[in-house]
Amino acid sequence: MATPLDVQPLPYATDALAAKGMSKETVELHYGKHHKGYAVRLKAMAKANPEQYRAVTSVADVVVRSKEGSVPYNMAAQIWNHDFYWKSMSPSGGGKPTGALAAAIDASFGSFDAFVKKFSAVAAGHFGSGWAWLVFNAATGRL
Repeated sequence: MATPLDVQPLPYATDALAAKGMSKETVELHYGKHHKGYAVRLKAMAKANPEQYRAVTSVADVVVRSKEGSVPYNMAAQIWNHDFYWKSMSPSGGGKPTGALAAAIDASFGSFDAFVKKFSAVAAGHFGSGWAWLVFNAATGRL
């Protein structure tokens, strides 16, 4: 039975990103072991402390309700990050952006190449896997 603490299913087959440089084995390891591992540990905590988790509606809810840096916070945040990570990639995606996103990147960073350099440096400076997100608001055309 699905629970609010389960990981979301992959939006594509495990071999769908191979042409983009992520092998089926890498996806299976990262999704099946790491990503799902966070959910297994968080659900074990919920089972051990049912009163604390009874009203939880999502992993985002655990993040909001938990003390930053606590084990439940970290487990839920990793589930959310991974769910977002898988949705941010597409077998048909990639490449240089166009349109309003390209214009916003050029306005903020000077060029796409400058953005890639800065974004890569920021990501590499983060603890763990180097999570970094670029958020674009299509309604305002701003990053």
